[in-house]
Amino acid sequence: MGAVQRAVELGATLRRGVAVTSFSQDDDGVDVVLDDGSRLRSRWLVGCDGGRSLVRKQLGIPFPGDAATTEWLLGEVAVTATPDEVAAVSD
Repeated sequence: MGAVQRAVELGATLRRGVAVTSFSQDDDGVDVVLDDGSRLRSRWLVGCDGGRSLVRKQLGIPFPGDAATTEWLLGEVAVTATPDEVAAVSD
């Protein structure tokens, strides 16, 4: 069983395609504002938002790793060229 499936089974709600713009915490939970304007209230907020994590930064948690030295772009495309033709012009 994957971690996402297990989290959902335990009652977690996953939001994809939206970013946290701000949050505040009190003794009873966390208020979260998303970039689509929606607001959420939860007992927990898990920051799985990458190396430039707003959640981590706002909580003051340091990033112990090194900054990325390369960037990657992944895309799904349809081509009419043969694999050899594509390989000849890609690097």
